[in-house]
Formats: sequence, C-alpha cells, structure tokens
Amino acid sequence: MIQMAPVMGHCETKVTVIGEQLACVTTLATHCRFELWVMEEYGVESSWTMKFNFESSPEFGSYLGFWGDEEILMEEKGGLMLYNLQKQLARKD
Repeated sequence: MIQMAPVMGHCETKVTVIGEQLACVTTLATHCRFELWVMEEYGVESSWTMKFNFESSPEFGSYLGFWGDEEILMEEKGGLMLYNLQKQLARKD
C-alpha cells in the first residue's frame, strides 16, 4: 500500500505514470485548482513532490490525460482543452 500525495480539501484524484514515475493528478473543485504530484522514489511516502499547480476557472472539467510531455488534456464545458504546463497557456478546440 502506498500513501497518496498530501492534498488538502475535497478533490478528484487520478493516479498515472509519467515517464517512469508514479504520479497523482488532483483537481480541487472547491478552489478551482489543479496539482500534479510525482513520487520521486517509488514507495517512499516522503518523496511526493508537487511539480505543477495552477488555478483554473470553474468551466474546466476533469483531467483526462497527458498529451505529449508538457501538456494535459482536460474537459471544458462544450469541448476539450490542452494546458501547457511549462508555458502556462491553454489551447481550446
């Protein structure tokens, strides 16, 4: 059993693998906030590290997956959105 990343509040959490690291993607609905945590050392609870976070708007929906190395695919009211984590820019369909 592995302890999840240290997130606060009510959130939607999805576990995935990014590269060779276990990752935890959280969407905190009450704060319209998205966080990406990775476990730097597999199985070591204290190695969870927040890699990215950003404030989103209420129309952003759920995290769907990664698109390439730097973008996340998210639902948005009426369509899809790609968010570039490095540039902190959104592209809509």
